[in-house]
Amino acid sequence: MNRLILSIALIALVCTPGTALLPALAADDSARHKSWESTNTEAKQAFEEGKYSESEALYRTALDQAENLESSGPKAISSHGLARVYHKQGRYKEAEPLYKTALAIFDGSSRRRIFYLYSVIEDYADMLAAMGRSQEAQELRGRLKRSAPTTIR
Repeated sequence: MNRLILSIALIALVCTPGTALLPALAADDSARHKSWESTNTEAKQAFEEGKYSESEALYRTALDQAENLESSGPKAISSHGLARVYHKQGRYKEAEPLYKTALAIFDGSSRRRIFYLYSVIEDYADMLAAMGRSQEAQELRGRLKRSAPTTIR
């Protein structure tokens, strides 16, 4: 019974606007986001320097960190980064589900993330072509052309 009362009280506290707990939760998410951002930046830099093993480990860490964030954007960004590492190494079977994850997240996102979506589509289509799946690559690129704003065409 005491657990039930405690649970109800905690829910009421979290759901009540203006409580001291909400800013603390927001600050915690902000700190986790900064940690993810730092790890993801290191992973991207390692990738650009051709340090694929290091980049892979960092992207895996960033992906784990992204799982604990409220926003799905970091998960999509880290999934895309790790997919690029696998793609570059010819590890297509490992890259494909990550591209699909990033694509699904960015596909349903706001216009401000549209350039991320285009980047994922291009990279995924390149990988499909490298795998000999040219028809799928063309279909994916066709989708890109149909949905592109006139400023990118």
